[in-house]
Amino acid sequence: MGKMEKTSKVKEVVKTNRTWTNPEGKDLQILEIYFENEDMGETFSGKFKVGEEATYSFEETKWGNKIKFVDKNKFQAKKTWQPKSEDQMKLETRFMITTMAGGYAKDVVCALIAKSNEKIDGKMSSQVFESLYETIYTKMIGKL
Repeated sequence: MGKMEKTSKVKEVVKTNRTWTNPEGKDLQILEIYFENEDMGETFSGKFKVGEEATYSFEETKWGNKIKFVDKNKFQAKKTWQPKSEDQMKLETRFMITTMAGGYAKDVVCALIAKSNEKIDGKMSSQVFESLYETIYTKMIGKL
């Protein structure tokens, strides 16, 4: 029998002396849980509160009934692929060009400073950077 999602009021939660060691090596307390709809089984979740209605997954296995708390308040979005709009693609292309132009202009300025025997002050290098950036960016955007 497969997993089913159910909702019922929690009648009783009983701590057992048994634990289960998960793959990360953490020991988890096994709890027995009983519902008003007569479902019963084992869980590790301490989120079940006696007297409160709970949504849970219920699975019959050869080791007994396994119950897992289902958090209905948790955001469960399903991602589906959607093609990007033309505006989104243009925006992303402009962003990539801006990033590339800035990086390339920075590399050129650094190379000029490294090859220069004279010290270039910060004002001079920022003017060279801005000029190179504007030139590179304008030429690349113009090719779109």
